[in-house]
Amino acid sequence: MSIILLGITLAVIVAEIIEPSLNTGQLLLIGFIATLLAQGLKLLFARLSKPLTRDWVTGVAFVASIALAYAFMPKPVETMTDPMQMATYLLEQSSAVLGSATLIYNVILEKIFDKFGWTKEDMTRIKNKS
Repeated sequence: MSIILLGITLAVIVAEIIEPSLNTGQLLLIGFIATLLAQGLKLLFARLSKPLTRDWVTGVAFVASIALAYAFMPKPVETMTDPMQMATYLLEQSSAVLGSATLIYNVILEKIFDKFGWTKEDMTRIKNKS
């Protein structure tokens, strides 16, 4: 019995390390922003009388995910005089932002695909045709 509990605990710890979790408020905000993005893209491309392509959707989702990841990151105030220490700090912070942005990007893209009635298989097939 204790081996099963140890395995479950280890699985939870590994899952948290591999994919950091977002809290409920952040997920709600991401879903709301994804809805706004989907409706905004739909309105924009309807006004332009152009077809909405996957490139635009993924580009907008990528920019939004980086902005949200940066907004969700705690911003410690540190003063550094050593340039190498500053470079290391910037590299660590950018890695953390991009790691969180990947998770947010997947959530936003899935929500936008749902709003348009697209599936990932449809998008792959469309991309391969062009």
